[in-house]
Amino acid sequence: MRAGTGRRMAALTTMVTTIAVLAACAPTEDPAEAPTAPRTSSAPTAGAGPDPSAAPTPTVAPQVPVVTPPAASSGAAEPLPLDRVVESQDGAVRLHVPSSWPVTDSSWLQTGRETPSDWINNLFAVAEDGELHISYQEGPDYGSGAWEGETWGIVDRIDAGGGLEAVAWWSRHGDGLLQPQLTLGPAVAQGERPVRAVPFGEQVRHLAAMFSAHHDIETVEEAEQVLHGEQAQTALAILATAELRDLPAQTFPASMLETVDGEQMLRYTTKNGSSSFLVPLDWTIEDHSHEFTQGDGRTRWENSVWLYDDRDYPQMYYSDYLRWDESHRDQPGWRLGEARETADGWRAAMWSHDSGTWEWEHTLGVYLADAGNDEPHLSSACRGDFCRSFWGEGTDREYGVVDPDEWFAGERATTMLTLVASLEAHHDDFYRMP
Repeated sequence: MRAGTGRRMAALTTMVTTIAVLAACAPTEDPAEAPTAPRTSSAPTAGAGPDPSAAPTPTVAPQVPVVTPPAASSGAAEPLPLDRVVESQDGAVRLHVPSSWPVTDSSWLQTGRETPSDWINNLFAVAEDGELHISYQEGPDYGSGAWEGETWGIVDRIDAGGGLEAVAWWSRHGDGLLQPQLTLGPAVAQGERPVRAVPFGEQVRHLAAMFSAHHDIETVEEAEQVLHGEQAQTALAILATAELRDLPAQTFPASMLETVDGEQMLRYTTKNGSSSFLVPLDWTIEDHSHEFTQGDGRTRWENSVWLYDDRDYPQMYYSDYLRWDESHRDQPGWRLGEARETADGWRAAMWSHDSGTWEWEHTLGVYLADAGNDEPHLSSACRGDFCRSFWGEGTDREYGVVDPDEWFAGERATTMLTLVASLEAHHDDFYRMP
């Protein structure tokens, strides 16, 4: 989740200072090494704002100015033109990249019993030859600080605005090989080690470039040669254009949100895409879906999703499964309350029946059923052999009501009915894996 810092970080006027430094035993730069003359580059200009709900791939602005920082005077290669703008689905980050570098988005919805759902970005831009890729990730800080015995040296740095800088540098652990690095982090004073991540509250944002080659560098000169190459200089320029937005927690792609009676809800999709349904933002989601091996050796996927409100156990359950022989049970005092039709022609309905126990008088709930089915507890809707079940129940004592009519008219029953009625079926393929 993105806890706020109140800062909006935009890519502004950029300046690069080329420094060739060999580190001493401690993680500090050698002050005797004089820096070369700085280079400057024009400020990147953001293109038209893309629609973050367009697709599961990064949003691309159709027309943007070409951003081409000039090459360093020290012999560094000229970066490729940055003629394309990509943006994460929730708008948390925007970057300028070359149009020839493909960008993929493997962002995901974080769910779990212990925390409300949240959107976690994970973007990758890959150089044409595949030997370098830039990644943008959000999460805990797993080690952006210095390691024991680390030496390092800065080769290039660009002021990225908002107190950030993009840095081309190398590091070495003990007597090992040198590792070329390209990172975005808070600006540091000359002589200080670069920071590998941007702090945002309790989390950090990692924006860095990694090489798939160049694992056998032994000298500073070799590291400088790699970092002065076209790919590294292009990556450095990309990092310097980063615009990081400080967003509230639970900021989702617009395509995942729907407003019902003035309340925003999240549309959750099962792991293999069979169905989707609405979930209140303050509920939590546990997904227990799994593979199931049949007697004939074939493996199918079975979705099982538990939804929690403020109780310690699930309030509602969704599952899909292979049809089996379901027979109704007689329930004394069976009644149906409000019913709604789903997008697929099924019915969502409130219900109640007498409990048959001295502990409480009525059992109350909602369920999904085939259209026209008034039978007690036949809580499923089927197309062929593919069945879906979506239901929740409790007792009058749990819900604090005295009779079914009070339950039918209450806010909890209305919310639960809304969730069941929101169900949409997308495919009926048992064997489609996530």
